[in-house]
Amino acid sequence: MSSRPLQILWASPYVPYEAVGHAGGKSHNYFVKSIASDPRFHVTLISFGQANEQSKHDLAGTSIDHRLGFLPPGRLAKAWRGLTLFLPFSRFGQFFRYPQFRPHLRMRLKELRAEGYRPDVMLLEWTQLAFFQDWFRRAFPNVPVVVYEHDIAFQSARRHLTGLSAPRRLLARLQLSCLERAELKTLHQADAVVVHNVKDRGLLIREAGVSDALVRTIPLYYEDYSRVVPDPGQPHLVFWGAMSRPENHLSILAFLRGPWKLIRNRHPELKIYVVGGGPPEALRAMACDKVIVTDYVNDPAEYFLKTSIMVAPLLVGGGLKVKVLESMSAGLAVVGNEIAMEGIGAEDGVHYLHAESDDEFVESVSRLVSDFELRRQLGAAGREFVLRTFDFREGLSRLGDLLVELAGARSGTL
Repeated sequence: MSSRPLQILWASPYVPYEAVGHAGGKSHNYFVKSIASDPRFHVTLISFGQANEQSKHDLAGTSIDHRLGFLPPGRLAKAWRGLTLFLPFSRFGQFFRYPQFRPHLRMRLKELRAEGYRPDVMLLEWTQLAFFQDWFRRAFPNVPVVVYEHDIAFQSARRHLTGLSAPRRLLARLQLSCLERAELKTLHQADAVVVHNVKDRGLLIREAGVSDALVRTIPLYYEDYSRVVPDPGQPHLVFWGAMSRPENHLSILAFLRGPWKLIRNRHPELKIYVVGGGPPEALRAMACDKVIVTDYVNDPAEYFLKTSIMVAPLLVGGGLKVKVLESMSAGLAVVGNEIAMEGIGAEDGVHYLHAESDDEFVESVSRLVSDFELRRQLGAAGREFVLRTFDFREGLSRLGDLLVELAGARSGTL
């Protein structure tokens, strides 16, 4: 293979920067910058952000050739967002809310072609960008495409069906059918599909019929809080994540209105810390001396040091829950349900305590509050498991090898 750096055209729906507030964005920031710092590669990034992120991105100090689009709301976009509020899965088509998105992507691809740019591999991160795979293939024919799935969109959409009224459920099923067809189409077109865990890999192979040879499992990035030494003598609770995201604030609201009241009756000394940016007013209204609701914090480790139990009563969502991995890396004893723990592979009673119903959460939390040694053991075992099983540095090496492999296969050097 030539000694020149391989040209990687990377497209994502989120601008990477160090202070990005959501877990997927942190992983994206780590991988794109790390690949760009590898002398084997030169990265050209097409990415999109909100207007208020224009001053936040830090790509000027990197070697990444970045072509960014910042999307101001605009009247048309606001009107379209108002309409899509009535659609339960509108977030999967979020970029159609912005009239600027499609023209900007088309313009950037045309611009690169006019410059004589020719990628060796194209990487489309998140399902939203993968839906535009045809655009990239038309712009650069015969170039391998990697679809990088943070989670399986149709799986998350299925979970949103629960609890909907009959008319909305019918509409949601129609949307789900369209989403699933579009997602499966782009996955089958790809030359490789990246997922973050073996559960998602199995789902794509079994249900989507994607060839097992195409699906690569690469551990995602998460903040390693193994430096934290929690005090098992502090049996307080924490729930954390981006509170602006419905899957987080709806889940903790349901917990505070249900299991938490029963837990407090048994253990009136307990506090729960709800940590994360953008809590809605309904969540702020729950704040009191025993329910501490923060906003965005630079380092949640300060709250890990005040607690020893992480509760994860998630109602919806797909893919790996980074908040759970990070809490386990900090040595917290985790109580989580199926949605929270899926894809992690931890063992109930060894690395965490499993709970589904409100009563099970009450009993599991109470058990931990009353048993110092169990909190200590689960916290230590969970930390060791996560650090051993989810090595994102190894994931970075795998991603680099995959890019080299696809570029070599295309050029006939492998």
